Amino acid sequence: MKTFKFRNAQMSIEIAGYGQYKLTGLGITIHYTDSETYDFCDDEDNVAKRTEARRRAYLTLKNNL
Repeated sequence: MKTFKFRNAQMSIEIAGYGQYKLTGLGITIHYTDSETYDFCDDEDNVAKRTEARRRAYLTLKNNL
């Protein structure tokens, strides 16, 4: 499981199967298939990709409220 923050929202992503993830945050848990979020949400070397991965996860959760 990987945890991260974006816009003061605590989120986590964990593997649920091959190419399948559970994304949790903003009080909900959803099925998620964007592997780039899992790969880059904690990437210290590439800030742009890390920020984009976190933003995409945040917006996906926000749109599913």
